[in-house]
Amino acid sequence: MKATLALSGTATYQLASALLVYNRSNSNWNQNHPATNPESAVTTHPILHDHRASPYLGPGRPLTLAGVEALVHALGGPTAAWLPPEVLSTSLGRVIWWQPAHRARIWFAGSDAKLNALNGKMVWHPALVFVAGARLLQVHALAVNERPRPETRLCVAPYWNLSAAGTMCIGSAQIPDRPATTHIAAFAQAFHESAFTHSNIPRLCAHPGGHQGLWIELAARKTAPTQAWWQRHLLRDTLTVNQLITE
Repeated sequence: MKATLALSGTATYQLASALLVYNRSNSNWNQNHPATNPESAVTTHPILHDHRASPYLGPGRPLTLAGVEALVHALGGPTAAWLPPEVLSTSLGRVIWWQPAHRARIWFAGSDAKLNALNGKMVWHPALVFVAGARLLQVHALAVNERPRPETRLCVAPYWNLSAAGTMCIGSAQIPDRPATTHIAAFAQAFHESAFTHSNIPRLCAHPGGHQGLWIELAARKTAPTQAWWQRHLLRDTLTVNQLITE
């Protein structure tokens, strides 16, 4: 991940403090997966200036949760937010929520003429679990149309443009720049309004007519599919909701 630092050209900035990370093991600190370093510690140090040529670190003290919250706030991030009932998990870098099964339009832009004929038609969609990050959107399906529990096993979302891990090829889709509980509707809308162009994995569902047959039937149905129908036609994943949250 490429990170950039943008500072206002009209403001004056002065080095004020520093954070030191101590890892008990010999491995390097993994900032993308800090949970792999459970025995690490962080101290905060003031920057001191005196007769020395360069500023230096003052005595350190442990970084508290309040200090972390103040740091996040100073960096422009939210420290508290309203959690809609569909939200399953939220952190500094990700928001995970579920969407009940529903009927909505679908769009295709591939070489399959039968699927392209469904463009703009209302079809039934399974219950879904979304994972939103910075310029990242993952989608998984649920066989049961209810708020999932930690032990709920996920299913493969039967859509093109998704990797085996459920990661969406963003392409020209307009998704929010950052994850937030206030942005979940925009993320879901961007997914459903995107045109599905290609498949990244060989098998997306267990429907006897394959991926094409699944969506043709979902467009032709007058009533919502039953739970048994979804369980019969969705492919079960090995991942549970809890594993998705803690990975």
